[in-house]
Amino acid sequence: MLENLRGVCEKLPRRDEATGWCNTIQSWAHLCEEKPSGFNEIVDGPRLARYVHNLESHQVSQLALKEGIVAIHWLDALIDFLEKNGLSGITRQYSIVPSQAGGLYSLHRLHRDPGIDENLKDIAQLLDWNIRDELRDTQLNSLTEEEGLGDMDSNDVVNNLCYKLRDRAHQNPDNDFKVASTQLFAWLIDKEKWDLLQGFPMFTDNSKPNSSPVLRLPSAHTSDRPLAPFRSWTKDLQHFSEIFPPKLVLADAFFEALPSPDTWKMLDDEKKLIRWNMIICRDEVDLKVLSPDPEVFQDDERNHRSTQPISVTDIVELEKILKEVVYDSRKRGYLFWLFLTEWLVSKDTQGLKMVNEEVVCECGDTHKYYPAAWPMSVRKETWIRDGSPRYRPETEHLAKLLQDEEWQLSLLENPTTVLLLDAIGVPPAELKLKLLTGDSEAYNQFLNIGAELCEVTEGDLDQAREILQHMQGIEEDLDSTLEVLQHMQQDEDFQEYLADRQEQRRIVHENQCLGAQVEDLVKAILKDNDFKVEKTGTGSDFEITLNISRNDKSWLVEVKSTRQEGDHQSVRMTSTQAQTAVKEKGKFLLCVVPLGQKDITPENVRENMRFIQNIGKRLTRLCDDLNSLEELRDEITADEIYGVQLTIEAGKAGIRVKNSVWEDEKRSFPLENLAERLSNDD
Repeated sequence: MLENLRGVCEKLPRRDEATGWCNTIQSWAHLCEEKPSGFNEIVDGPRLARYVHNLESHQVSQLALKEGIVAIHWLDALIDFLEKNGLSGITRQYSIVPSQAGGLYSLHRLHRDPGIDENLKDIAQLLDWNIRDELRDTQLNSLTEEEGLGDMDSNDVVNNLCYKLRDRAHQNPDNDFKVASTQLFAWLIDKEKWDLLQGFPMFTDNSKPNSSPVLRLPSAHTSDRPLAPFRSWTKDLQHFSEIFPPKLVLADAFFEALPSPDTWKMLDDEKKLIRWNMIICRDEVDLKVLSPDPEVFQDDERNHRSTQPISVTDIVELEKILKEVVYDSRKRGYLFWLFLTEWLVSKDTQGLKMVNEEVVCECGDTHKYYPAAWPMSVRKETWIRDGSPRYRPETEHLAKLLQDEEWQLSLLENPTTVLLLDAIGVPPAELKLKLLTGDSEAYNQFLNIGAELCEVTEGDLDQAREILQHMQGIEEDLDSTLEVLQHMQQDEDFQEYLADRQEQRRIVHENQCLGAQVEDLVKAILKDNDFKVEKTGTGSDFEITLNISRNDKSWLVEVKSTRQEGDHQSVRMTSTQAQTAVKEKGKFLLCVVPLGQKDITPENVRENMRFIQNIGKRLTRLCDDLNSLEELRDEITADEIYGVQLTIEAGKAGIRVKNSVWEDEKRSFPLENLAERLSNDD
């Protein structure tokens, strides 16, 4: 009888499983009502687990179960049977434990999920991290107490997501990166995970080619803060959003994820980004940046640094605003002006007020300064576009911009606007006249008779009308012009401006007289030294052109005189004179007469005059620059070759020759050597 059972023994349940089979057969017998294909033996626990393990794709969906039976529940029952009957090792040996993504793995390859936020799992998918395939299905009640690969909680996940997001920002900031960045940022804010925001990668709406859209929040490596999305800004600031470079502003997708204004205010307060206060504070020591009169330092090569840092205000990313956005559009230039006059001056009133006390400078002197650094940037940058050229906000160009946009003249009565104009070097009264007269010809006529017109009384308006009718550009607005003139008697700014103009005229006249005296003396001295002198041109500001002939050789001489003293003496050559020096080469002589405060006498002129030959060699490249002046305005004051510098003064380009040139014995010579040098010159 036993002999006939030998073939059956191997198919009987093992003795150590007998109790389990007896206890559970009734509870899950329905699972075997239709035996899976491929079974030709009695099914025991290990064989059933091995069948699941051998599924071709290791997916829960591949289980061939009777209709109406939930696979997860069936697997949970199988694992429960194995766990309760001493077969727990099978769950570690075979891939029968389902993951949250539907895969089948052994127990030691899956983490336990104590309640990870589903949003984090969705973000992980965007970053190519199939986190659900690393987590045990939470519907498995049979393995509640089993650790498996250990717990993975939300903190573990979010830390890993931040690392993955940074890698994606560096390698491929595609659309999935943007969605992941937006959602993870919103999650971190909601959970107040402030520490994880350090260096957090975000993005902008910038669409310019060859420009990365990625921005990062401040970190241990940088304190730079991006600008909050435009839609989170206060209403008064949103009006000027067009002047801010898009590459500095977070995309509006972040505002859509976090639409509460309080959230963005909190982030601004936490110094994570900038939402509304575009005014920042920083330390500055360069007094040239803060000087109320930068022309004082124009020819001063010394460092002028305060002995202690000064706390000053500035505008966020002002240089990029001016050089990347505003400069390229006349409309944006006007919008920037409105930003200055309507928003900034009301927010930084103290920054425009010159500090009365003086600060000690490393040069040994003391200097006054503005507690704001931004006026100098506004003043020196070429941000007013007029066709192709771009200009600094000098009176003429600023007036034309404001006229084109129909800016109200009455706005010049605002005290803060007056402070702004003073800070950027635009005389308010001069701007008034420019706005009033329109074109340059009428403006110049107005200046020439301005003092007289301001003295016109009500009974003499007919006379004023007759004068004004000869001016171009103001005929259509004659009555309002006369009205303005009537009030100019009480306009302190204009009266002060006229006084300055009169002083300038006095200085110019004095210089012209001095130039005439020096011209006559140089001419007489050369004649006394057997030179034939023939005047070939006249000049102003000490500019004289003479033709000298000796032994059938002739030279052109340009005479310059200066009253300056010390190490900062210089003389200025016009563009025409510089180009002549280049063209004539060795035939051109520059005669410099530095007098300082000495009397203008033949002896002093003779003693101090110095001749510089071949100066045209040093001017060749600078003269090339003069031909493309408008394109080089930003570089002009920095271009210097052997003491010769390209400059712009009163809107005109010229050449400035410093005292180092005529004080160098190798480069210049006195009158006593003139005849010898010219006779030996080939």
